[in-house]
Amino acid sequence: MEEKKKGAYQEKIGAQLKELAAKIDVLAAKAEKAKAETKVKYYEQIEGLRVKQESARRKLESLKEPGSEAWDDLKKGMDSALNDLKAAVQSAVSRFKEKEPSTPEKEDKTPSDEQTI
Repeated sequence: MEEKKKGAYQEKIGAQLKELAAKIDVLAAKAEKAKAETKVKYYEQIEGLRVKQESARRKLESLKEPGSEAWDDLKKGMDSALNDLKAAVQSAVSRFKEKEPSTPEKEDKTPSDEQTI
């Protein structure tokens, strides 16, 4: 029974990692279309996401090793790495969305600024 739970957990985490990898790929495609000055920042963020992604993948692989004595500790580490990756991907998605539609002219001119002059 315990092995079934471990297998189900590993499958669930694997699926979540694939989903997050797809989101990172979408961000990379958006970065490719960005303006030059923004592209560098996007690629730096994506590189950081890829590092977190690889760390989570390695943790998942260590969970799959047979006879893992400290499975509970490894699971906690996996959960932590996955949550960290999820938060980082969501943050990057938000930043990419913020920069897409906005223009500097629109941000500088607000009615409240004009009224206070």
